[in-house]
Amino acid sequence: MDPDGSNVRRVFKFKIEDWRTDPTWSSDGTQFAYERINWGKLSITLYIATLGEQDVEPLADASFPAWSPDGTEIACSVRERLTFINARTGAQEQLLPKKAPFWQRDPSWSATGDKLVFTWNIHEMPPAEAKRPAWIAWKNKMTIYIVNRDGTGLRQLVEEDGPYAQYPQLSPDGEDVLYTRETNGRFQIFKLNLNSGITTQLTHIIGASLLQANAGGDWFDPAYALPVAPQPHLLTTTWGEVKRQ
Repeated sequence: MDPDGSNVRRVFKFKIEDWRTDPTWSSDGTQFAYERINWGKLSITLYIATLGEQDVEPLADASFPAWSPDGTEIACSVRERLTFINARTGAQEQLLPKKAPFWQRDPSWSATGDKLVFTWNIHEMPPAEAKRPAWIAWKNKMTIYIVNRDGTGLRQLVEEDGPYAQYPQLSPDGEDVLYTRETNGRFQIFKLNLNSGITTQLTHIIGASLLQANAGGDWFDPAYALPVAPQPHLLTTTWGEVKRQ
């Protein structure tokens, strides 16, 4: 659909039983990657599709795709490890060493492609026979990290002092991170400033329904929008003529 919500149209002509979800655009806007979930086989496959074409190309068994700003690779989770997949060749590269705990997901690139934020739980999973409280306690240790593209500079951003944090999104200027966290039984969106460390709760939804929640916020970059009030550096010749009349 168009940015104003109009001109909504289907990408694929034919429905399938699998779910298509989590789309991410290539930098040139001609392709997008997405997950295809097969509930019967309990599998998730990453596909690449070209806009306007019906044929799709399976890329890998992976989830949580995020296309890099330069269009060359897709960050995703392969067997719960953050992995870069070359969009042309399919070659894979893991971000963190193999000895690092797995359960890495939700990558989000910086605008320059030199950093990523992601969700991670560095703690050992409870044994399969553990009771539900142990699993909840483990899940609540999941939080937000930032790292350089080359794997250096790994840093935890959000403390493990409450329910789990997820769905991080770096701001276009790289100074803030949005993330989702449960508070008072409802998911809310928070903003963390990377310079000051100050966290701000942005949503405060209250309701009895479990469906009433805010999650997975994203940024709008004003660099791609025109202001309502005329600005001198945006004036066209026509507007200049009108102003003189």
